[in-house]
Amino acid sequence: MKEKFKISSEISYFNIDALKFRGKGFFNKIDKDKKNYLKKFSFLISKKKLNCPLCKNNKNQIFLRITSKYEILECKKCTLKFPNVDFVSNKKYSNIVYDKYSHLNHRKNIVKTSNYRLKMMQERYDYCIKNNFKNPKSIKVIDYGCGNGLFIDFLKKKGISGVGIEVDEASTQKLINKRIKFFKDIESAKSNSYDLCVMFDVLEHLTNPIKDLIKISKKLKKNGKIIIYTPNIHSLAFELMGPNQNQVYPFQHTLFFTKKSLNFLAKKTKLKIKNNETFGLDLMDYFFMREHFDKRKYFQIFKNFINKTQSLVDISGYGNHFRIIFQK
Repeated sequence: MKEKFKISSEISYFNIDALKFRGKGFFNKIDKDKKNYLKKFSFLISKKKLNCPLCKNNKNQIFLRITSKYEILECKKCTLKFPNVDFVSNKKYSNIVYDKYSHLNHRKNIVKTSNYRLKMMQERYDYCIKNNFKNPKSIKVIDYGCGNGLFIDFLKKKGISGVGIEVDEASTQKLINKRIKFFKDIESAKSNSYDLCVMFDVLEHLTNPIKDLIKISKKLKKNGKIIIYTPNIHSLAFELMGPNQNQVYPFQHTLFFTKKSLNFLAKKTKLKIKNNETFGLDLMDYFFMREHFDKRKYFQIFKNFINKTQSLVDISGYGNHFRIIFQK
């Protein structure tokens, strides 16, 4: 007698309602943001040869062409991927690109879906806190790039001390309204005082990750951890969607890491990588794209398929987000 195939008993999966998490018309809104940014900030595209933002190597090649002018380059030494934009020498880059950040269509979507996202913070709590600390209520946490403070809000309800780092004016006003403690720069936090720093979708926005992680490390206690969620460009989603992948985010996502470049980052910051795995939304994002192009609704039909199959993609290491645990 043949054994029945039982995926649910062998592999755990995260049951996400795509429409409640991403919001209706997600791909269309992202697409509009991308086209608007590509037009508005085209003057930032560099015509000269660029050095790798991570290892400073000057040898690179085109990895993914987004438009005729905007490209994702690959460093031949550390394999970091980065756009053909000179973010470092343009001192006004951050102010220019993030001036109206909260007004973007996808940012508005995040606000609209915040109630559902708050419920999902349990999964982040389990992964970052419960799995790493025996006595969670005794620890102190920094949420670097905390946005409107959803994770810190969740930690407060668990009786855990959390502080945010955030510069976006619209987000900081919400933190004030929620009475969440935050700083506008990491230097303001006390050194050797925190057990954990989380960075959810922040690393890919930085222009000098080595410098920033060294600063964060100084704020951690001995053996303190930094847990980072960041896009994996060698993922199923990028393979299926190419330049349409929503994680491309022209002029916002400045760095796309690989396992090799993450190892380089760890070496330069004197941090140890304790764990590195993938957890993505590859199939969800792909079906959002297909709904947009095909003008058909797929999520009601394929919800279970998407969630269960995603777990297999993650196990294979091709999920579209890395989850890296660095230790001081």
